Amino acid sequence: MRKGSLLVEALVALIIIMFSVGIAMVSSYNLLRKSYENQALVELSDVLLNECEKILTMNILQIYDKTVEITYHGKKFTLRITKKTENFSNNFILSPDGEAVTLNTSGLSNIGVVIVRVSDSKGRYVETRVVPKQ
Repeated sequence: MRKGSLLVEALVALIIIMFSVGIAMVSSYNLLRKSYENQALVELSDVLLNECEKILTMNILQIYDKTVEITYHGKKFTLRITKKTENFSNNFILSPDGEAVTLNTSGLSNIGVVIVRVSDSKGRYVETRVVPKQ
């Protein structure tokens, strides 16, 4: 009977070790997955920042709607640029303390805004709005 109880103790110890290794593997898998997602987000943001720097130096009349594929560090990304005109005059009505303020918004009535979206082959994307030289 003693030999049987020793065998049961060994099996229980093996089961506990297997569960702890399994839990550790799941945790490390989740950590690696999040790390990979963050790396992809950083790459997308880096491409977006580079493209926005180019757009900021351009005049609004030089920018056209387009979709192009670019290669960055050996990976392909899709860059989509959309230009639209927005009216910001209604956004400046109240001051921070809540009292009405009269602002000269005649120059803010129509501003050209460029929407820049960078996406990768897996459908992940980052997008921002840029106001180039008017």
